[in-house]
Amino acid sequence: MSNPIVEFVSWAATPAYVADPTLLQPVIDIIKNSDGNLGIFTGLVEEDNSTLYMAIVWQSFEHHQKLMDDKITYGKLFEALAPVSLHAGSDIQMHHVEFGGANVVPAFTSGTTEYTIVTLKEGKTNADLLPVINNLIEMFKEDDSATYPGVAGPVKEDPRTYVLALGWKNSQLHMAAAVNPAYQPTFAAFREVVDFKRMVHIKLVQAH
Repeated sequence: MSNPIVEFVSWAATPAYVADPTLLQPVIDIIKNSDGNLGIFTGLVEEDNSTLYMAIVWQSFEHHQKLMDDKITYGKLFEALAPVSLHAGSDIQMHHVEFGGANVVPAFTSGTTEYTIVTLKEGKTNADLLPVINNLIEMFKEDDSATYPGVAGPVKEDPRTYVLALGWKNSQLHMAAAVNPAYQPTFAAFREVVDFKRMVHIKLVQAH
């Protein structure tokens, strides 16, 4: 039996959505009523307050694929994007992350979610990365004054790309941790194995 998988999808939001996030509800309703949906989290990137992310938990990739293959329902989903997508869905970015069955809710319902994408450096393998990324998560887990339990996993579409999702009480605490001397050896070990592609903070909330 496969583990749940998280679909991350993002696009440039309309000013109307920024002013009124309830405009996304028709999209949420279609997804939450789809077979195999286990939860939906939505929010804007702090750094620009205009990029909208959805983190959608599926029972399996096949359940999401079933929705995408349903031309009628998926067509309605794209129609529902019109009020919230600045470029009519043409700039949508999507990938699926396998977090190994870990509970994503604490990281996705914190004050802010650090969303980091990394790729393995040339010559490095998952065997090099996994101990380092586990050390990073454990290190922050001990700092419970600032963080919530984090999760990490490979991207289904590119297994050499990984996503780290870590919950923080606020992004200022993350920035302070980034320069904390006690954490630098672990950060250095991480940078030896991966190249950073993207890091943002997203104010996710659970949709209903």
